[in-house]
Formats: sequence, C-alpha cells, structure tokens
Amino acid sequence: MSKPFAGVIPPVVTPFKNDELDLEGFKANFIQWNKVPLGGYLVAGTAGESPHLSAGEKERLFAAAREVISNDRVFLAGIGAQSTRDSIKLAKIAGAQGADYALALTPFYFRGQMTGEAWEAHYRLLADNSPIPVVIYNGTPSSGLNISPDTVARLSEHANVAGVKCGAGDMAQLRKFVRLTPEDFVVLTGAAAIYYPALCMGVDGCGAAVGNLAPATMIAMERSFKEGNHARARELQDLITPLGGMVTKRWGVGGLKLAMDLAGRCGGDVRMPLSRPGDENAKNILLAALANLADLESAYL
Repeated sequence: MSKPFAGVIPPVVTPFKNDELDLEGFKANFIQWNKVPLGGYLVAGTAGESPHLSAGEKERLFAAAREVISNDRVFLAGIGAQSTRDSIKLAKIAGAQGADYALALTPFYFRGQMTGEAWEAHYRLLADNSPIPVVIYNGTPSSGLNISPDTVARLSEHANVAGVKCGAGDMAQLRKFVRLTPEDFVVLTGAAAIYYPALCMGVDGCGAAVGNLAPATMIAMERSFKEGNHARARELQDLITPLGGMVTKRWGVGGLKLAMDLAGRCGGDVRMPLSRPGDENAKNILLAALANLADLESAYL
C-alpha cells in the first residue's frame, strides 16, 4: 500500500522585513528548492515561526505558497492552535488556500490537563471538521509534552488523520509509531540528526529545519539508504548533523535565517523575542558548515 506522501519536507522559513511578511522573499526561496526533488513543504511550521503569525498572516502565507508549490509536491500547512476551535478555523483557512494537509501541533498550554484522552478528543473533532487530512505534530521540543504511540495508533484509524510528525529524536518511539499504525499512515521525523537511523526504523520522511539549507544533501542520504549504500548514507548523515544542530539547538530560527542569507537565499528578520546571532564567530562557523555541503548542494543548480 503506497503512502500519500513521503521524503524530505522542509519546514520553510517565513521571511520578515520591518516586522511584516516578506512574501516576495518567501516565494523567491522556492526557485532553488523547486530544483531539488523534495517530497514537499511545510508552511508555517516551527521554523516558519508559526506562533508569531496571526490567522490573517497565515492565510496570506498559504495563498502565496500555493502559487509556487507544484502539484507534484505535498503542501502541508501548520495550523496548530491551543484551542480545538481555533485549530478547526485554521484548517479551514488552509484548505481554502489549497493546502493538501493540515499539520496540527498538540495543544500544550494547559499541560496538566493535556492527557491522551484530551488529545484524542481534540484530534478527532479537528479531523471530523477539517476539509483536508490532518497530520499530528508531536512537537516535544516546542511543547514539552509527548503524545503516546498508543494514542496515535487509535487516531490513525480515523479516515481523516493521515500521519504523525515527531519532533524529538526518540528512536524507540518512532519505531512504535511505525509499528502500531496502518501501512498507509505517514510517519515523519523532524530531527535531521537521526534521519538515517530513522529510515532504518521504517520512517517515511523528514521535516527538519536544515532542509531549508541542505535539501540536496538530505535527498542524497535518503537515496543512498534506498539503494542499500548504507556506508554512504552514514557519511552524509555525519556531514549534515553539525549544520542541523546549529540551526536548531544552538542558534535556533535566528541562526537558520542568518544561514539562509549567507547561502544567498532569503532568511529575513525574525520576530521578537527571537533574535539572530550577531557575532562574527557565529557567521564564520555557519559559513564553514555551508561550505562543507556546497558540492552536494550544487547537484541540482
């Protein structure tokens, strides 16, 4: 049974200029990305500063994305909100603007009440009312909470729940997501540092922030794995892991956007309280990491 989507699906950055959406810069980034055989794109995800975007801004961003994402690539829209009501509203906005799937982060603000039962009820009502299939986002690094494989397995039985993305690098949990869900249910990792071992565990794809910068390297690693060249896949994993850490744990979205600008793409500003690293040392470290991947990234230029 085939998967509805798979592969490298970067959570694309949302450029800002003078604290407003830079939609021209946003669309310009796709000129290079579209040259690489990516599985698709996630718009308004964590790397896209989803919490910093209003519903109206997300609507404009989704509309702009639909203009530049071809129909052979999946378009996931980040619609997670703290209330089920707002999540449903955003799912309807995403569907109206042409998104293929709605990625919904687990609500976390009232963490003491966010049990498996609460999440299951939330996602079922969301799926019942969403015009497009829902993908569960277990974004533990952002939420500090963790949805269990058993809860995801029950939700996978819903006809309008298509998959799960796991932001943390928990290999045992990823394997359970794969093992306990139907064959056509998509399981993604959001951690570039474990993409190769996650593929060995049966994961279908990766939605990591470093995919904004090094999509060709990630594709090469994925292809090496599928061709049975595990030694090469491990080499590529080791190449991409340092840059991935720099644009997540070390410098976060600000570092990612700086690296985008250094790579000749449009990173743009971040919205406060985030900031971009301002010292020359950070810039030089990022430039060196990008240089290590330059030959691989030129494959599709």
